[in-house]
Amino acid sequence: MSFTALNTTKDLDIISDLKLQSENRLLFSTWSNEIYLYSCQEYLQASQSSHIEPPKLSPLQVIKTDNSTPLSLLYHPSYQKSIVGALDGTISEIDYENNKLNTIVKNTEDTNNGVNKLCNIANNLIISSSFNGLLRLIDVRTHDIISQYKKEGKIFNIESNNEFKVIVTRSKNQLEIYDSRKGLASPIEIREVGLKYQIKDLKICNSDNNKFAISTIDGRVSIEYLNELNLDQRFTFKCHRTQDKITNTDLVYPVNSICFQNENYLYTGGSDGYVCLWDCGKKTRLKQFPQFRTQDNDIESISKIEINNDGNLLVVGTSDDSYYRNRRLSQSEDSKNPSKVYIKSI
Repeated sequence: MSFTALNTTKDLDIISDLKLQSENRLLFSTWSNEIYLYSCQEYLQASQSSHIEPPKLSPLQVIKTDNSTPLSLLYHPSYQKSIVGALDGTISEIDYENNKLNTIVKNTEDTNNGVNKLCNIANNLIISSSFNGLLRLIDVRTHDIISQYKKEGKIFNIESNNEFKVIVTRSKNQLEIYDSRKGLASPIEIREVGLKYQIKDLKICNSDNNKFAISTIDGRVSIEYLNELNLDQRFTFKCHRTQDKITNTDLVYPVNSICFQNENYLYTGGSDGYVCLWDCGKKTRLKQFPQFRTQDNDIESISKIEINNDGNLLVVGTSDDSYYRNRRLSQSEDSKNPSKVYIKSI
């Protein structure tokens, strides 16, 4: 079965984040201040039958966020709420009944404190990070900031596992590891990642709290481990590259998004329009899905990929990122290709 595109607006803006929630509900946000909610349950049920054509899904809700651009999304399983981090530094929960956002944490006076990442901790706690290096530990039930710390340099990603460990990727490819039970004032370990270029994505393997992966803008992925006893098992591999037949050199694309299916299988999505499946144990590529292209045959850059907890639903978000590389001054913002979201039963 091929990927099925969701019904969206024809001019869908760049996707800022994409998350799967409980009961296979899909949430994604855009830079045009919108949050879309879909249910993929009916699609999954139909895809398991050879007699039923899977439906093309339309949104259950579209939430307008006014002037607050949503950058990061999070579903808190124990709190059972959808959390949104915004460009203006606010953190809100989605009120689906009234189709609006309710602010949990207000923005500070800092104009560069956009909430770029959110992650869950035990009970009702979450951690937020901002472009300016601000880490905050927040109780989403009481709406209290438990603690906050300003770090030097930018924060690109944060991820947490089920054993209270928090990984933070920083500028200059520094990686910091925290124990959330000891707070966020000082990391328990600082590592220099063996990668030359900027980190794009970070994911911890849910079925193996010790393993995590990092991707970069230069077509590389590194498989890492939290436990120092496993450091000799780390390895890095090249991906999302094609050979230029004229110059006989590699064309290298950013690996924008990664996700684990289990402790052995890793999906990667790149600006080359490909989604690939890798066997981390055998260090081989198992599958490369057909390239995502528009009707005009332009490459659809993969911006986000997600897989559900059951490992049977893959979601792919594409957004035009050509302006990063080759958009001319004469080209208008309207010339970019619209974003799309695809789902596939696997």
